[in-house]
Amino acid sequence: MKKKIILFLLLSTFLLSIIFPAYSQNYAQEFRVSGSKIYAPNKREFIIKGTNVGIWVDHSTNQHVNYIKNVWKFNAVRLPLKLKGDDSNWNASDAFVDKYIKAYTSNKNGAKTVVILECHDHSGGFYTDTSSPSLSELRSFWRRTASRYKNNPYVWFNIMNEPGGGNTVEKYWYEMHKQLIQDIRKTGAKNIIVVDGYNFASEDGNGTKANLINKSSSAILTYGQQILKADPLKRVVFSLHTYVGWTWNIDKLYDFVDRVRKQGLALIIGEYAATTGNSFGDIDVTEAARFVFEVGKKRGIGRLLWHYWAWDGNALTTAAWGGSSGDGVNKTNGNRPTNLTWLGEKVWDDNHNLAEPKLGIPLNRFAWSASSTKGNPALAIDNNPSTQFYVENPTPKEELQIDLGSKQSFNTFLMDSRKASSSFLRSYKVYVSDSSKSQGKLVANVKNNEMANMRVSFPTQQARYIKIVPQKFAKDKDVSWAIAE
Repeated sequence: MKKKIILFLLLSTFLLSIIFPAYSQNYAQEFRVSGSKIYAPNKREFIIKGTNVGIWVDHSTNQHVNYIKNVWKFNAVRLPLKLKGDDSNWNASDAFVDKYIKAYTSNKNGAKTVVILECHDHSGGFYTDTSSPSLSELRSFWRRTASRYKNNPYVWFNIMNEPGGGNTVEKYWYEMHKQLIQDIRKTGAKNIIVVDGYNFASEDGNGTKANLINKSSSAILTYGQQILKADPLKRVVFSLHTYVGWTWNIDKLYDFVDRVRKQGLALIIGEYAATTGNSFGDIDVTEAARFVFEVGKKRGIGRLLWHYWAWDGNALTTAAWGGSSGDGVNKTNGNRPTNLTWLGEKVWDDNHNLAEPKLGIPLNRFAWSASSTKGNPALAIDNNPSTQFYVENPTPKEELQIDLGSKQSFNTFLMDSRKASSSFLRSYKVYVSDSSKSQGKLVANVKNNEMANMRVSFPTQQARYIKIVPQKFAKDKDVSWAIAE
């Protein structure tokens, strides 16, 4: 009887292998795209909650991998690469790419994580026959890379970072990507291919502001369906980067996402952040990040943070200023850290599927007044975000005091300094009292703040006066302090 059972099992296995050939078995282990949705090898919808890595730091080490996979719970990383250059942290050598692939796409140090490789040489431009590195070098890289990783579905190919710049999409965007897609598929690779939108991947014509996206400025809306047809496997995902052009109006993002999805195209946010970084003057884009979280959750759009190592001002933690890593969290046991920035809180809650904390009911500001050592303090509380309290060359001796009109109960204080570039407080103290002449009780001592939209919480207080005393400003030179509301 035992022999018969064994024989039956062997026969069953043989018959199954005939009915379901090897291709089907492999296909079941791959990521695929169906319309506007991405599906993981387990056949469940896959929504990216990822981060960009590398450039300034080697994030392939065991410590970084553990934090990214297990503490922060990112399910994808995007790795910028340069085909030419001496920087060891983003050089597109086979050895460099290999160590990231092994670190993240294996089950070592946590579940397998998607690695999106992207070429970062010509942001705002294109690889061409005469550029350095050239289109020929880009094609060679992707043919080689596709051949090497075609059996690893957790490796995705983001052809180039932020192609093109201008108000009207260039046809070359389509022609270049079509050629690269065909090159990749000729190797037999079935991996997901990611294509960035036009104009630094913003898809936004310069100066559009709150207006909806014009089709003429959007490569995805103009050529997306043609790009999809160029891929025989239809495994193309388009990518949007949400910076300055996306801070104005959440309806603008909803509208664009819905128009892309209506064309049957899959979309992710390849980069979102809280500031544009020092190279662009630290323009605050927290509103765009907030829009990304809301729209992403409601429309099922994946999103990748810029950047896990925030050398350009997008830190996740307040552990340090300049090169502050997500590794700086003060809790690693699964509980929510208490040293997160505004952005860090949003990312942590998103990755861990936590509901946003309730912020309470804002106090009525009708009876408020304000005083300060310099500037026009009334502009900080006038319910008009287009005006602002502004002080040039302030010192830590400056003070701003808010009179609530009567004793009030409160536990959170917000200051919005996003209207003026880099005019927020790096460190500051908050006092409360019942007398305008008293220094009062210290309720918050904020250090290493990196957000222009500042929020500080403390145990519930009952007081009439709130005093803000700067300790350190955002910049060391050309210092200013501003509060819009």
